[in-house]
Amino acid sequence: MLAAATSCMLSCGSGQGGELPQGVGAGPSAPPGGSGGTTGGTGATGGVGTGATSATGGTGGTPEPAPNNNYGPIVQLEAGLGGGFCMRREGGTVRCWANIASPRSSLAFVDVAVGFDHACGVGEDERAYCWGNAFDGALGNSRSGFSETDVPLVVETEPDVPLEDVRDVEAGSEMSCAILGDDSVWCWGNNSRGHLDASSPDDMWRTARKTTDGVNIDRLYMRSTRICGVQHGGEMICWGSSGGAGQDTLVANTTDFQMGSTHACAFVGSQFLCWGTNDDGELGHPRALDPPTHTCHSGNSSLSVPCNPIPLPPDSVTGVRDFSLGSSFTCAVDEQRDVWCWGLNSDGRLGIRNTTFKSYEPIKVPEIANAAMIASTSSKSCAVICEGSVECWGQDTAFGFDASIFVGPACQ
Repeated sequence: MLAAATSCMLSCGSGQGGELPQGVGAGPSAPPGGSGGTTGGTGATGGVGTGATSATGGTGGTPEPAPNNNYGPIVQLEAGLGGGFCMRREGGTVRCWANIASPRSSLAFVDVAVGFDHACGVGEDERAYCWGNAFDGALGNSRSGFSETDVPLVVETEPDVPLEDVRDVEAGSEMSCAILGDDSVWCWGNNSRGHLDASSPDDMWRTARKTTDGVNIDRLYMRSTRICGVQHGGEMICWGSSGGAGQDTLVANTTDFQMGSTHACAFVGSQFLCWGTNDDGELGHPRALDPPTHTCHSGNSSLSVPCNPIPLPPDSVTGVRDFSLGSSFTCAVDEQRDVWCWGLNSDGRLGIRNTTFKSYEPIKVPEIANAAMIASTSSKSCAVICEGSVECWGQDTAFGFDASIFVGPACQ
């Protein structure tokens, strides 16, 4: 089990990461951050597509589930490393696309998370449910086998004993975790390298097990095989693919946090800060950065990345409301609800059609305005428009179904 600690380490996507940075002071509460992202649209690679248009094709989409009138506005948007997206509506229905099937169920969900090729949600009954690829026990159900299902299966602690009192769920690569009402963390799935618990001899957890002891977790974040939890007071503790906790602490008021491939960003107090590599401009700085005073060890390799948290340049994006990270790029919604992206532009990740360059400065995504929330996979992003459609850009943005019934929330 993971013992109580004040140290933590950050791992970035695809099994890479490093320690959390030093020297971040506490501050006033940050602006509210989103909880993930959605994908949609029918635009060509590198362009912006609109979710208001019917589309066919996509990458593994499933037929529309049985009719359910609990549409309502979109209130949550999540994306996974495998390219899949799920959006949750006010009435509790969930619609997924790309490589994630929509849950074939009448369950109403209060939370949803997207892994590599599976998804999980929290039902109104305060139980966790998962669907998708059951490989390595990713669905947390003793009877799931190793096949794929679009029927949500209840997560168990042992056969026929559901995990109860669940308030939050997160998903990674063939693994997932949940926070219970007592702030403990329970996980299931792939533990081949001690991702879930280094002290466990089992490579696969078919059912959920408690992974924290003496640590109260307020919020949980996962990417690939890395898990980070924000404790009460804003301190973070991480575990997973890098094989243990580091020696550094983020001691500020962390209110949202996301990991990219070799960089990370967070709301820390009133600031939006990023750290890690800037090789492709993913930190949004056009100049050469000062030599780091501290480095992070990245994942299972010997790679070290800078761990100095830095804000965006003062003449850059202001008033970040929401943000999302992909592989070597970052996107954010500003105070005017415009969307900006920076970093690597392969496959049009920055929302512009020139796919042969990178940008060290934030670029305003064309044709996107009044965005409510944003989410990114490794190579594509989507934004939900206030009282509007879902707009997507990057690699393969097709929905594979008629998305015209999905509308964003009213925004102030």
